[in-house]
Amino acid sequence: MKTTFSISVLLSLLLFVANNSVAQSSLKQPGDYVNPFLGTDFFGHTFPGPCLPYGLVHVGPDTGTQGWSHCAGYVYSESSIIGFSHTHWSGVGMVNGGEVMLMPTAGDKLKVIPGTEKNPEDGYRSPFSHSNETATPGYYSVLLKEYNIKAELTATKRAGFHRYTFPKTNNAKIILDLGHQIGEMKSAELSELRIINNNRIEGAKSAGLGKVYFVAEFSKPFRYYGTFDASYVTPESGGSIFPYKNGEKGDKIGAFVTYQTEENEAVLVKVGISYTSVEGARLNLQTEIPDWDFDKVKNEAAKIWNNELSKIEIGGATDDQKEIFYTSLYHSFLAQYISQD
Repeated sequence: MKTTFSISVLLSLLLFVANNSVAQSSLKQPGDYVNPFLGTDFFGHTFPGPCLPYGLVHVGPDTGTQGWSHCAGYVYSESSIIGFSHTHWSGVGMVNGGEVMLMPTAGDKLKVIPGTEKNPEDGYRSPFSHSNETATPGYYSVLLKEYNIKAELTATKRAGFHRYTFPKTNNAKIILDLGHQIGEMKSAELSELRIINNNRIEGAKSAGLGKVYFVAEFSKPFRYYGTFDASYVTPESGGSIFPYKNGEKGDKIGAFVTYQTEENEAVLVKVGISYTSVEGARLNLQTEIPDWDFDKVKNEAAKIWNNELSKIEIGGATDDQKEIFYTSLYHSFLAQYISQD
């Protein structure tokens, strides 16, 4: 009797473990198998930032801008981030994109040039570690080690959504650099920006394949602001800085805004873009991100990706095989763009 009871208990436990494993496996969505970092090294030319299927906006981190290795802006083997721009090409081997770049910083000195991979401290660029970096369909996050700022990104089809969590500081800053470009700028038109009020910047970025219009809205009013032109390099700033100036026009222009923040205070930025007009970018932003609920947009992006990826189901595959399959399917959607408002 004792032996029979022990065998029965053992079988029950085995069945429980097996059923629990099946249940856990069945809870996984197709998006859970996607690894956006696949293809970001060894000339795969993909990027890990968030977007939606057939999206106009492809927001993500840039580690470099020059040479064929930086076609998508991000290279996994590199160790510092310049900032987060809103257009990227995935897997095409074309050195282009990187329009409308934002970078959060902190510290007494205002830097308006990016610095280099070898000497990031010369500019606003920041080192980072892959151990503090996450990417899933519709979401990206990283810790910027230089400033102890957590940067998070999500997106709708025509707008990018940024959440920057700052340390306690009197000198929190967000840089908008319109001179940032993956590859060489070939357009003869100049970029321009206007600081409309204490929480909105609008303008147009002269891009390699045309002009990108943008509207950026900030969740917290600016404490202090200004513009810069990095065409004029000085030893102190790396460019000419113009406090409280409301507009700028040129090839390497940008704007900066500053804040006083408490520990773990988040400042959010919504950026709508358009290939037709500032009015189009504004309408895209108002329509697709009408409020400041970052997690709502992030969760909706994940839901959209799971719905799209679940149109193809595979059976009899290992988790590694599912990762390869669903990541490849994910990348196929990144290669299909819309351009209309």
